[in-house]
Amino acid sequence: MELPPPPPPPPPAAGRDWSDLPADMVDIVLCKLELPDFIRAAALDLRRRGVYSFPRTPCLLYIPAAAAANGGSSTRSAELYCLADERPYTVTLPDPPIAERSIVGSSRGWLVTADARSELHLLNPATREQIELPPIATLEQMRPILDAAGDGGDLRGYEVSFYDGDMREYRAPGIYRPDELRDLLNIKAILSCDPSSSSSRRRGGGGGEGGEDGCGGCIVLLIYHVYQQLSFARVGDNKQWHWITTSSYYRSPYSDIAYRDGAFYAMNLLGGIHRYDIHHSRATRTVVLADTLHHAYMAWTPSSGDVWRLTHLPEDEEEEELRTVGFHVYKVDFDSQDVVPIDSLGDEALFIGHNGTFCLSTKDYPALLPNHVYFTDDDEYMYDSRGARRDVGVFSLDSDSSDEIVSPQRWFNWPAPVWIMPSF
Repeated sequence: MELPPPPPPPPPAAGRDWSDLPADMVDIVLCKLELPDFIRAAALDLRRRGVYSFPRTPCLLYIPAAAAANGGSSTRSAELYCLADERPYTVTLPDPPIAERSIVGSSRGWLVTADARSELHLLNPATREQIELPPIATLEQMRPILDAAGDGGDLRGYEVSFYDGDMREYRAPGIYRPDELRDLLNIKAILSCDPSSSSSRRRGGGGGEGGEDGCGGCIVLLIYHVYQQLSFARVGDNKQWHWITTSSYYRSPYSDIAYRDGAFYAMNLLGGIHRYDIHHSRATRTVVLADTLHHAYMAWTPSSGDVWRLTHLPEDEEEEELRTVGFHVYKVDFDSQDVVPIDSLGDEALFIGHNGTFCLSTKDYPALLPNHVYFTDDDEYMYDSRGARRDVGVFSLDSDSSDEIVSPQRWFNWPAPVWIMPSF
């Protein structure tokens, strides 16, 4: 089903104006709507009137295989497979073509993408709104190489230096073409809030994709592949990325990031969790959990506020293609500075992949399966094997088995499918 662009707001009927309704009443109506009806409701422009809109049930965004076969890298169509009604909806996205991009992250209803020149953009698939992020040449360790002297020459590539926050260089610099730098560079990106929200505010949910306590302007945090360090940028400030120099090669190669209660949290490959408070162009680190065990993902539960850490188990690490056979889940005990294994998520469902990892209550999202992990493929091998099968599915911790989201799989293998909670 093709989703048309949101129509212009109709003239209000006499005596009936949504802006005059109490916000809580509008919230009740909006939270009942799923993706197709919610896009039509966007014509009422409720967000600009100060009315909050809830995130929808998660969707799987991907390039449909048929469209990729017909249009190749010029394809501008993507599909949102809605878990609420188990149907795909087609969206046509702005240039550059979505099939030319890499997907670096999904957060607050927005994609973080890298175009064919490795420049980063924010893209809202539901509203088609797009925002450019600062040039990647402003990332630490990046030096643009131009064909001619000075700033007027054509970009030929980038020289990447491999030093960490301790200014130790562990390998010689490398030269990369603009179109291949993104495959080396970007691991995951998340947002502190919805960049299109005038109040930058979310109610309820605490720290997951559905909740936000407030932020002073939208900030993007990026894990990038110079030893999996961190940089951040402010949306709307196209000047530069700011390097977080407290990270080092041995202590802080990061695997996952989250935003909660006005601060970013980053988990390193040894399971340590670090809080980063950002002020202007600087970040201050606080270690909230010491290194324990290797884990790949972390998420806050909406019901209790507990922190869960997750390890994704492949079938055979020697195989080129990833196939999920299980997950290990742990609850973080900050008082004892340790983790405790758990065998059930209860009524919660977890979403992992290139998206900002999030946990949802199936009581609030009844279309989701309790005690399940919804996963997409974010393994690093995929950058070298773009045509390889993508590992996408839902895993039951009750039965210790996985199922496909839809069969046969509808998606092209590049860019890799990603979870998103559509927002307006």
